[in-house]
Amino acid sequence: MHPVIRVISLIVLGSAMALSQGRAVLFATALVLALYVATSTTHLTPALKMLRRMRWLFVSIVGFYFWFTPGEPLWGNASTWLPSVEGLQQGGARLAALVTLVLAVNLLLQTTPRDAMVSAGLWLTQPLRWLGCAHERLAVRLTLVLEAVREVQSLYAAAAPVSPSKAGSAC
Repeated sequence: MHPVIRVISLIVLGSAMALSQGRAVLFATALVLALYVATSTTHLTPALKMLRRMRWLFVSIVGFYFWFTPGEPLWGNASTWLPSVEGLQQGGARLAALVTLVLAVNLLLQTTPRDAMVSAGLWLTQPLRWLGCAHERLAVRLTLVLEAVREVQSLYAAAAPVSPSKAGSAC
């Protein structure tokens, strides 16, 4: 599949996930997981690392949705400090949508070569030249940022090897 179609598909998925609830989110999650199985399950390891890095965002989403969404308390007629049923439903849908998007972005990054991503970005930003922006400069900057991120990751991995005592820590 052409890289532009992949990027546009990701944009459409992101827009759909922002607007959908319930079954649509579960269907999209199942579709993304099926794509992982169809391509290669080895792409799942970097995705799990990305999700692990986002754990505090997930905790904050749970806190905001579960406890600050008005509605019926989850356990009977308890006080207002307990999570609400509506908060559980909406928060669960938002968490599933975010996890699905992270999985989809990781799949796009793992299956699309960097030069193809840059050419897709260049093609998609062509309408900016009508506004007077140099879309070629944007593509060059994108290439430089991707190269810098890769270099910083390799430097970080070389400078901070994981010790067995820190590998199992929760923080």
